[in-house]
Amino acid sequence: MVQKTKDSKGIWVFRTRENKWHKDGIHGTTKGAGIRLIVWACIWDRNKGTLIPILEKRVNRYVYIGVLKDGLGDVCQEVEDTVEDPILQQDSAKIRTARDTMAWLAENSLQVMEWPPNSPDLNSIEHCWKRVKEKLHQCFPNSHKTNGAPDTLRKHLAETQNQVWAPDIEGEFLERLWESLPTRVAAVLEARG
Repeated sequence: MVQKTKDSKGIWVFRTRENKWHKDGIHGTTKGAGIRLIVWACIWDRNKGTLIPILEKRVNRYVYIGVLKDGLGDVCQEVEDTVEDPILQQDSAKIRTARDTMAWLAENSLQVMEWPPNSPDLNSIEHCWKRVKEKLHQCFPNSHKTNGAPDTLRKHLAETQNQVWAPDIEGEFLERLWESLPTRVAAVLEARG
């Protein structure tokens, strides 16, 4: 998810207990402010699928199934040609685990990784989302000043997302993510989850 705000990332402030509420360390925000856009994409090995902006205000299981049809329909054969016994990795959000969603995945012979609740998020695509957000703020630093109705702003964000996704999430970056997964899993196991 990307939001139309002026901050590219959170601000961390470290201080002593006595200075806990010192005004120099407080950065105010407004909850719910800004326009948000949810996007979906998939990655595997050194490859990526199309980034799909979800322009609907509310995403339910039916919207999600439509996104899966659009996103996975294009890449399933390519994934099967490059990865032996592919497994779809997604978190356990309700729209992803809904009966209708799981039925659609089963009908399309897509094996889904079991995802435990409260697990560390080791999905490599999270690193892609971080990079997309950073690049968006670099390439479009004044997007928070864009005027327009919420639907217009969501469409604007969708266009900027695709401009960053296309050139910036590429082979070597994806390969490093893919190759780092065993190390990250080992670190989580060593820390006992």
